Amino acid sequence: MNLFSSGKRRRYSGKEIVDLVRREYGIQLTEGLSRLKAYNQAEIETAPRYSFTQLNAAYKISAGTEPYLAWETAQIPGSLKADHVVFAWVMSFGNGSPFPQPSSKFDLYLDGRYLLSFTVVRENRRWVKADCTLAYFQKYIKTAPYGGSFSLDSQIRDESAVSMGIALLKVPGSMLRPGRNCGIMIRPSSRQISANWVRVGKAQSEPFRNINMFAAIDYLETGGDYSIDDYRIFYGDIHSHSGESAEGRSTCGTGKWSEQIEYAKDVSCLDFLSITDHDWQLSPEDWDNLKKLNNESMAGGQFVTIHGYEWSSRSYGHRNVYYLDDNMPLIPSYGDAVHRPGFPDSGEKQQAVFESDTQPSPLILWKKLDALKADAITIPHHPSTMQIPLNINDFYNPKYDRLIEIYSCWGNSLEPEDPVTLNNDRVNELAYINFMEAQYKLGFTASSDSHDGCPGNAQWCYKQRYLGHYLGSGRACVLAGRLSREDVYHALKARRCYATTGAKIVLDFRIEGTVMGSVLDRNHSGGKLNLSAKVRGTDRIDNILLFENGMVKEKIECRNKEEKINLSVSPGQEPKNYFIKIIQADGEMAWSSPIWVE
Repeated sequence: MNLFSSGKRRRYSGKEIVDLVRREYGIQLTEGLSRLKAYNQAEIETAPRYSFTQLNAAYKISAGTEPYLAWETAQIPGSLKADHVVFAWVMSFGNGSPFPQPSSKFDLYLDGRYLLSFTVVRENRRWVKADCTLAYFQKYIKTAPYGGSFSLDSQIRDESAVSMGIALLKVPGSMLRPGRNCGIMIRPSSRQISANWVRVGKAQSEPFRNINMFAAIDYLETGGDYSIDDYRIFYGDIHSHSGESAEGRSTCGTGKWSEQIEYAKDVSCLDFLSITDHDWQLSPEDWDNLKKLNNESMAGGQFVTIHGYEWSSRSYGHRNVYYLDDNMPLIPSYGDAVHRPGFPDSGEKQQAVFESDTQPSPLILWKKLDALKADAITIPHHPSTMQIPLNINDFYNPKYDRLIEIYSCWGNSLEPEDPVTLNNDRVNELAYINFMEAQYKLGFTASSDSHDGCPGNAQWCYKQRYLGHYLGSGRACVLAGRLSREDVYHALKARRCYATTGAKIVLDFRIEGTVMGSVLDRNHSGGKLNLSAKVRGTDRIDNILLFENGMVKEKIECRNKEEKINLSVSPGQEPKNYFIKIIQADGEMAWSSPIWVE
């Protein structure tokens, strides 16, 4: 459905849009913001705003301790002829600062009843809880270069990223009283005070005509299409840390496991999650309890958990360990002889363990996994961080090392000297791209490595002040047939996955029809290979880079949100690997897993 009446060749009026939506979707569309009722610690502007869109009024709150906004909707028709009502209003999000900010969470209430929670986003997003849905349909986005800022009006000042669109709140008609106005309230409930903000407003133009309402309703109803030919794409976070410990051990994360799962599912809108607390944080009882909660939290076809923990060796680097089966044990990185509980502490014992020649290397981890006949994946991460470096040349096991985490809150671990990596010291020669010519069979993934209790949306945490960055959480993206633990796990193990900085970019990369993560076994004596890629971004795509053995081979300049490329390469006689990198106008990025040609 387009914006114009085919019969009269003119744009639909607001009333016609309401009638069409009711007829086509069975939904009563209602103006969601009629008048402001109450507020606290809010910025109120009743003069017209001309930043992004023309607003008669704009009401803004940040993620502090006491702010809220409460307003009244337009009147619901007395004779409601639809099963659901959708309230629509203009809404904007912003980071609130040129510097990284703690992750935010806002609660939404209707007539005093809590409905759901949402967070600041820079792309279309859909939050669903019980029978209610809040969709944010983005219209415009503006971002500053890394370290820069901009100002748009008296409410949007010294800003690094702002997104403007429309909010659509869908509720069952049975919750409402026809012929009356409803009350909507937004109140922050973030773990930490943040400059992140949300702004709502009244459009100057006729309601429902300042955006493609039909496209917005389609997104509200379907959530968008995340599929590629014979695969569906699922987005998750397989690296997060909690503050939970049954024995009161030291932790580096925040919040309980149950809170992490709730945030991942309901606020970050992830399809799958793995809570990967450090091995020194988990007792055998903790490990069993975490696996039990993982199983209890599976929501048939809607949300998946994977068993995992972090093998946290200060001497040999960090690897996350993932299991498909429930009965697998936790294998610690510090050996069986270290006295527990209480490890690690801050005394001499800890340093002695880190410097000990008997501290287990990854060889011991893999040997024990072999003895268990475990179906396991080990994923090294942040190899180029000075704090905990990892040299893949020293230890690599193709049976278990199926992937490498190339992006997280530590920044870009694939490429050296990336601006988003300036938040911590790096060993540039350990950036993984330097090892691509060695033909290690490692696919690419990303995750948050969250320490702030916000998996899928981790940005900055008081516990790790050096973990702060421009873009936000990394995200693991898998190509699978269905959303189940088995399918997600096997997609990861098959390297049928890709990494993003956090945006839900759709990416398909193939060589001769072979999907990313594969090894192409063919006789390529001077012959050419056909490479193809389909990309659907969340913002305009600026560039697509093709890498051969870690070196840029092609740079394709783009101008659209959706792009298709077809290239030919001649690998020659030596083994080669190829992957592509996507760079969006807003700075978000994605990397396909490589394809190896042998």
